[in-house]
Amino acid sequence: MGKYWQIAGVAALASVAAVPAEATRFDFQMGDYSWSIDNDLAPYQNDADGVVYAGVESLQAGNAGPVFDIDFFSDANDGGLRLTDSVSGDLFAYSGPTLYSVANGTVRFGTGTFDLTSTSGNADAKLSITEAPAVPEPATWAMMVLGFGVAGAALRHRRKPAVSVRFA
Repeated sequence: MGKYWQIAGVAALASVAAVPAEATRFDFQMGDYSWSIDNDLAPYQNDADGVVYAGVESLQAGNAGPVFDIDFFSDANDGGLRLTDSVSGDLFAYSGPTLYSVANGTVRFGTGTFDLTSTSGNADAKLSITEAPAVPEPATWAMMVLGFGVAGAALRHRRKPAVSVRFA
């Protein structure tokens, strides 16, 4: 029975090492609109023009808002972003700083408040980006619970004392 627990423990440790510990979520606020993007969500497009996230659900003044396709532009394209309502096609385009960086295939957004200049006839805007506290993914929780279970079972398991018989 001891080998079983050793194998289970090694398997649990290997699984924890293979699972990413947490995803970082970035929250965006621009006027009445707000939305969130996880950095583990791969963009629809990631090239020299920038990164594009399709079908991002938003809130408008706290209620369900439009679903946007969001283009974040690179420095080569004057930075900023474009929000396109995926249903009505309404367009909100802004120039400004580059709001993201890409490292090891992962998109990270800069945090803070950014001034954006409208290029589509709308009013200029301020965009606030905050990094939400990371929450472990469900697979991480499962591995942690399994690890506690294996450790608890190992502590409960007692070896049977060896029986020795002595004849005089």
